[in-house]
Amino acid sequence: MNDIDSVDVLKGVGAKSKALFLKCNVNNIRELGDYYPRTYENFPEPIAFNDMKVGVRCAVLCKVHSRMIVRPARRLRLCLIDMVDASGTIREICWFNMPFLANVFSLNQKYVIVGEPTKRNGIITINHPKYYTLDEYNKLKNSFMPVYPLTEGLSNNLVIKAVKQLEGYFKTKQEYLDDDYLNDNDMLRLSDAYYNMHFPKDMDTLIKARNRIVFHEFFKFLMALNRLKDANLKTPNNFNIKEDARVHKFITNLPYDLTKAQRETYEDILSDITGQYTMNRLVQGDVGS
Repeated sequence: MNDIDSVDVLKGVGAKSKALFLKCNVNNIRELGDYYPRTYENFPEPIAFNDMKVGVRCAVLCKVHSRMIVRPARRLRLCLIDMVDASGTIREICWFNMPFLANVFSLNQKYVIVGEPTKRNGIITINHPKYYTLDEYNKLKNSFMPVYPLTEGLSNNLVIKAVKQLEGYFKTKQEYLDDDYLNDNDMLRLSDAYYNMHFPKDMDTLIKARNRIVFHEFFKFLMALNRLKDANLKTPNNFNIKEDARVHKFITNLPYDLTKAQRETYEDILSDITGQYTMNRLVQGDVGS
């Protein structure tokens, strides 16, 4: 697997998925590796219903306490189920347009529901939460799940499954910094940074990965500028301008003396325009008071 391989070489990415990735400007493996999450979802330790706070994402371990009731509400169908936590507190949990959940949830079955609590009818509850079995949640607990920018038809799960297949590709990223520099500056290796931008194990690792990728992007940019500068410096000057005595006379007749910086600037420009390579110079100066 290399940079220019199409995304459809990945398992689960067919022609339809490839078209959806293309809408997100992801056409090949390199672009998919650079398709960073817009945010991350965490999976905290479960709490009780009474400990929930409005707007603060949380998880609650609870049991199904009633069968689902489906109520029409304008263009929505409200799917309502009572859940009870370990303390015996009962909350009515609402999902929107998901009546099939009636066949998913069984009485007294344990689930971990995750979401941002809101206040409804004076009671703090969770609307349309994600739900996991206890085993599923234990595998996710205290981890970070990437949330990618999407387009209609492209699911976050599909992107995650595709990016997970790039682990071997990330390991091929060539490291250009030596181990002493990485250790002295507490930096991740480039291959580890790419992987942890997508699947960090904790916030500290995510910050280190982001810092290394930022360093890498600036490093590439500066190297590109240097290559461009070197190329320009070696462009032959086909319009060589000879030094003219009238310029020296003009400077001598000025009602003031040039500063040291002004003289050096003039000499640099004169050296460029009379030299064998084209000039590529920006002259910047501040106006004094």
